[in-house]
Amino acid sequence: MGSEMCIRDRGVGEWSGVEGGAAPIVAAGHKDSVYSVAINAAGTFVVSGSVEPDVRLWDARTGRKQGKLAGHTDVVRALVIDADGRHVISASSDRTIRLWDVGMQRCVRTCRLHADAVWALEAAPGWDVLYSAGRDGAVYATSLRTWSSLLVANEAAPVVRLAVDARGAQLWCATTMSDVRCWAVSGVPAALERGAAHPAAVAESGGEGPMGRAPIAPSDADHVAAIAGPNGHGGAARGAGARAVSYTHLRAHETDSY
Repeated sequence: MGSEMCIRDRGVGEWSGVEGGAAPIVAAGHKDSVYSVAINAAGTFVVSGSVEPDVRLWDARTGRKQGKLAGHTDVVRALVIDADGRHVISASSDRTIRLWDVGMQRCVRTCRLHADAVWALEAAPGWDVLYSAGRDGAVYATSLRTWSSLLVANEAAPVVRLAVDARGAQLWCATTMSDVRCWAVSGVPAALERGAAHPAAVAESGGEGPMGRAPIAPSDADHVAAIAGPNGHGGAARGAGARAVSYTHLRAHETDSY
C-alpha cells in the first residue's frame, strides 16, 4: 500500500478548523512510512524521505511529483533545504549525509562521519555550518564551505532532534534520555576555519562543551523527541562530571560523481 503526505493549504478565505476547513493537498507516491519532510523558503516545493531510500520532490502548490533523489540505501531520517532552494541535505540510516543539487537532481557530495544511523540535521542560520547527530550519540559540525568536520560533543544516548538558535550560539540536543541538552557553539565556525590548530576542547556527555563550557541540561519528560522554541534560560541547570576530550577534526569529504 502506498503512503501519502498531506500539505495543508490555506485555500481561499479564513481557516475554520477541521470541520469545513480547506482540504489538504495530498502528495502520494511513497511506498512506505514517511519519516522526514522539509519545504523551501518560497513555499514552492517540498522534499520528503521515507523507508524507501529515495528522497521525493513535490510541488507544494499541487502535490504533484517533481522528481526523486536516488542514492541512499536506507531510511531517510532528516532533511534540510537551503534558503534559495537550490540544495537539499539528507541524512539516512545508511550512516551518510548527502548534498543534492535540486536542479540537476543528483548527489554532489557524500559525508561519512557517523558510526551508525544519522537521525538529525540542523543548519546554522547563515547556512555556513551543518550540525548532524544520530544513533552513535556523536554531534558533528560540518562547514558548508570547505566540507571539513568537527566533533563538537558526545551525547550519552542516541540523538533524535537538533535545534540551533537564531544567533548560531546554542545547539540543543534531544536524545532518548530525559534531558534536553544545550551546547555552546558560537566558536564552532571559527574552529572549522582554523582546523586542527584550534585548541578548543569538546566533551563527553555531561562534561564541558565547546569553548570549555558545560551543557545546559533542563530536565524534561522521558524520551524527549522534539524541540520547539529553545532558549538557554529559566531553570536550566549546568551539567557536570565527565572528562573533557580533545576535539577531532576530519578531512574534507569526497565528492560524488554520477
